[in-house]
Amino acid sequence: MGNLILFCQIQCLLSLLLFVSIVNPTPLCLPNDKAALLQFRNSMSIDDSQSKTNSWNESTNCCSWEGVTCDKATGQVIGLDLSHASLSGSLPQNTSLFRLRNLEYLDLSWNSFTGSIPASLGNLTKLTSLLLYVNNFEGQIPDVFGKLNKLTTLHFYGCNFSGQLPPSMFNLTQLTYLELSSNRLEGPLPTNVTGLQNLNEFQSTDNLLTGGIPSWLFTLPSLQHLDLSNNRLTGPINPFQKSNSIRHVYLPNNVIHGEIPTSFFNLAKLTELDLSS
Repeated sequence: MGNLILFCQIQCLLSLLLFVSIVNPTPLCLPNDKAALLQFRNSMSIDDSQSKTNSWNESTNCCSWEGVTCDKATGQVIGLDLSHASLSGSLPQNTSLFRLRNLEYLDLSWNSFTGSIPASLGNLTKLTSLLLYVNNFEGQIPDVFGKLNKLTTLHFYGCNFSGQLPPSMFNLTQLTYLELSSNRLEGPLPTNVTGLQNLNEFQSTDNLLTGGIPSWLFTLPSLQHLDLSNNRLTGPINPFQKSNSIRHVYLPNNVIHGEIPTSFFNLAKLTELDLSS
């Protein structure tokens, strides 16, 4: 009797495992996506035997590779997490990485990428999250964000970017998080912005930004955290008519002149304000 019960239990377990494998199978990746990933990996220098890309093997399903996420229905590569992957090299205009046109999530942070970001980044029109922080890029951020209008997260901390901020970045209507700190970005902030209506956090500390503090920063309906510390902003802080949900404003270590506008008294949710020099 005991053996019969054990046999039934084993049969039930096997049936359950079979059911799970049928309901939630590992999708089979597309040949073009696999080829693009392998070509990208082979174009990089890999400085660590523990790199995520060491699991990438042409004889295996790329949807099972470390750092790769595929759509369960189509097998298309939709996510790529190569943070801390010990990669170095540049991204040329024809990089195979940007042939993965179904990518929704791309994380290349904490590597040693060099060179500029090519305009072909604009091919990734389905991106919602782009994280490049702590790399050795150079040159300007390409002005391709008119094509990347699904972005909700941009994280460019410590990327060594220079030049002015691309105008199309400020037209992103879905963006909730924008981090540009610790680069060499320069020039003024735009005087008028119609996008960024869902922006919750904007950080651009330790750059070379100049000019005034535009009023739109304090009237974005969703913005709660603003940090423009350690720049070369001269002000003044422009008056604004309506208040928003902003809670924290950090503007220290700039060269802002002029009076604090009385508009700040209308910021009912403001809990922290730092204008120290």
